[in-house]
Amino acid sequence: MRLYDIILSSRLKEFEKRLLEMQISNLWYVTELTQCPKKHVFRVQYPHLKLANIVNARLLLGDIIHNGLEVLIAFRIPEARIEQEIEKKVKLKAYPNADFIIKGRADIVTEHYVYEVKTIKSINNDRKLPLDHHVQQLLAYLDLFNKDYGRIVYVVLNEGKILEYDITREKELTVEDMLLEQLERLRNKDYPIEEWECNYCIYKDVCDRVIE
Repeated sequence: MRLYDIILSSRLKEFEKRLLEMQISNLWYVTELTQCPKKHVFRVQYPHLKLANIVNARLLLGDIIHNGLEVLIAFRIPEARIEQEIEKKVKLKAYPNADFIIKGRADIVTEHYVYEVKTIKSINNDRKLPLDHHVQQLLAYLDLFNKDYGRIVYVVLNEGKILEYDITREKELTVEDMLLEQLERLRNKDYPIEEWECNYCIYKDVCDRVIE
């Protein structure tokens, strides 16, 4: 069996396992706290559109790199937990009749650190690393796992580089704050957060607020 087939089969099984979960409207994934909030709505309405990412060759390559780094770190740091899932039930004063769940899967969690591994094609001089939404995602994990320190690891394919950025927890920023901000953005139709998001969005063909 080809390596591609093995990885694709694994990704499809993961998708099938999560399909029902993806249709739960009060469930927010950590990644959705840092992206255009309309993606959350479309994920619930059109979960099968996520299949477009399953067969994306660049994302498959990212999976291979992720897995390789995770195995290496697990070998070097025995206490490291790989692809550590976490879930938190959340109540917001602004939405007293609603119960929310925030769920995520951090790449690597050690005694003191949370690591997030990102694969990017090249270094874009117009967008300084670390990217803001990646920092926000890591800050959410630091809050969820109650860790003070994190590190974003960028694997830059075209330049053949590995860049690392240390991030310190901002204790005044919580996942509850991030969720509330996203809900307010949805209510006020204040999205996308960044104009470039539309260019890479799998939902742009069903969205009425695409920015070209």
